[in-house]
Amino acid sequence: MNKKLNIYINYLIFLVAIIICYFNVIKNPQIYYDDFINVFNYNLLGNGFNIHSLINAITFHQGGYRPLSYLSFYLNHYIFNGQLHSFIIINVLIHFFNTMIFYHIALKLTKNKEISFFSALFWAVSPVNLFGVTYIVQRMTSLMAFFGGIGTLYYLKWEENREFKNLVLAIFFVILSTLSKESGILFIGFFLLHYYLKNGSKKDIIVVYITGGLFLIFLYFFSKNFFAVTFIRRGFSPFERFFTELRILILYIQNIFLPLQNKIYLFADIIHSKSLFTPISTLFSLILLLALVLISYLAINKDKIIALGILSFFLFHSIESTFLPLYFMFFHRNYIASFFIILAFIKLLSYLKPKFRNVIVIILIVNAMWVTVVHNMKWTFKPYYTKKNYESYKNSIVAKTNYALELEKEGKLKDALNLYLKLLKTPNRTVPFLGTVRILKKLGFNKEVIAIGKLYPHKEFALLKLMAQAYADINNISKAKKYFQKSLSDYFTPKNFLTYIAFLYENRLYDEVIFETEKFLPQLEKFTTNNILFDKIYNNKNINTKIFLLNIDCKIRLNLPINKDITLLKKSGIYNKKIENLINAIKDIKNQNYIKALKELNSIKIANIYNDLEFFIFVKKIALTLCIYDRTGEDYKFKQLIKKYSKNNVIYNNLWKELDNCY
Repeated sequence: MNKKLNIYINYLIFLVAIIICYFNVIKNPQIYYDDFINVFNYNLLGNGFNIHSLINAITFHQGGYRPLSYLSFYLNHYIFNGQLHSFIIINVLIHFFNTMIFYHIALKLTKNKEISFFSALFWAVSPVNLFGVTYIVQRMTSLMAFFGGIGTLYYLKWEENREFKNLVLAIFFVILSTLSKESGILFIGFFLLHYYLKNGSKKDIIVVYITGGLFLIFLYFFSKNFFAVTFIRRGFSPFERFFTELRILILYIQNIFLPLQNKIYLFADIIHSKSLFTPISTLFSLILLLALVLISYLAINKDKIIALGILSFFLFHSIESTFLPLYFMFFHRNYIASFFIILAFIKLLSYLKPKFRNVIVIILIVNAMWVTVVHNMKWTFKPYYTKKNYESYKNSIVAKTNYALELEKEGKLKDALNLYLKLLKTPNRTVPFLGTVRILKKLGFNKEVIAIGKLYPHKEFALLKLMAQAYADINNISKAKKYFQKSLSDYFTPKNFLTYIAFLYENRLYDEVIFETEKFLPQLEKFTTNNILFDKIYNNKNINTKIFLLNIDCKIRLNLPINKDITLLKKSGIYNKKIENLINAIKDIKNQNYIKALKELNSIKIANIYNDLEFFIFVKKIALTLCIYDRTGEDYKFKQLIKKYSKNNVIYNNLWKELDNCY
């Protein structure tokens, strides 16, 4: 068969396998956890596509300087207007390109088409790599692999012909890899490792192993001296992390070759090792890993690819899976490392009889595909996935926290509270503490919320807001205002601001609603965007519309002009006939033109009561109708309308809040 045609057929097989694995995620993409902080962040959007917002995206950082990754998210927002599917499709395409790149790396290293094909295909469908695709933020990892892989091809080309430009290009792409994620610098280590294994003497090779040991010693002292506070906050020492990572590396290797459905989750964790003997599996893990290192050394004379694959696995884990005080375990850390150990394994199998070897490889690949497909089916339903993640990794603080948040969202307050109370014993207490206070607030323990808030030294916006709401519930208006304002000064969002002015409105402080809205108007406008995905996530268009409607309501009550506010509503992009009729009805009621007001209200048709803005307009419509019946003495109609909605607690409670402000 034509050589090029054979390569293109392999590409097609890679593409089909990847689409099968990720079809569910492409069809129904989800946003998880760190995606919010890193991908869907207003700092990445700015005001339109311009040089200022471009620079802002490149200089933005959240826990690390990764300008190329953030630039890719920024371009994703603008080119595709924030369509969520575009993020996943691009991640899948990058993974496909990476498969082709690593296939060619394997070809250059092994000069064997079959080994290269099976290594790349196994890697492409491996569930340990799926978080580099499905978890949007981990485009950082796949981009690092993309640029680093291209750099590796240029390095291997330099090895063949010693043309200086190839070495320059190799280093250039490693720089791009490092600017995608800091671990990209390890590709330089890979170049050196490959060079000395291929060209070095026995003495040089021994130096390679000694250098690896010295690098670990350097990482220990670097971590100990520069991250002392982080270790205290995270609740483990440098050695405890290193010992724990020994067990985690074995778990990674197991799930690379024999993955289990109940083990592949976003937030995976194990009880950390207190010493080399606690638990005893730490010692066994060390013995197994040292055996792998020994195998790599013994394989150098027989088969350098096996040695290179094993040592490269350790090399690409050396930063994230040794002493640095990062979270213990994430499967995406295997994205590059897994390829090299898969390559070593497939190369080892090449010494078996072809039929036996191919059966083993095909079984492993089919199993890996199956686990990836099943995982991605679960991934598309976030509440179910969060529950299963917690059930599989109950020691994971993050998995437990996310499940508690999900339970709270579902209204299972007792179960959520039990988890929050358990989490209060862990080093990361902020989220469970706020969750506990939030549930106490929902259960009506307002005085307890205030007392806890006063005792807590670090009063961030969420706690300040809860204290404000607790004061509001016990009718301490001045204290409620004070804490709402503190909360907004600490962290402003339209949602927090709406809570504040809704409180002012409910307490008939109409002039203050107007004053505060005017005061915070510039900040509200910063959150106005035409990006579809941002609106879906943060709902700021709907929230701003509700703020402007409350402001207009207050101005009508105080006989103030509303032309400027109508302009702002139109600018928000949601001004429509329903909103126009609602405003006209408020004006008519103010002017005691009840027949016209009823006509305006009856013309408002609600399409979707589950949309929060539609629900807001619906409650306003019913409350204003009740207000008219009350004013005109139509008691029967008033009682019938109240009776109609009395069985729905959400509507009923909101109606009475509105009726307290009846004109």
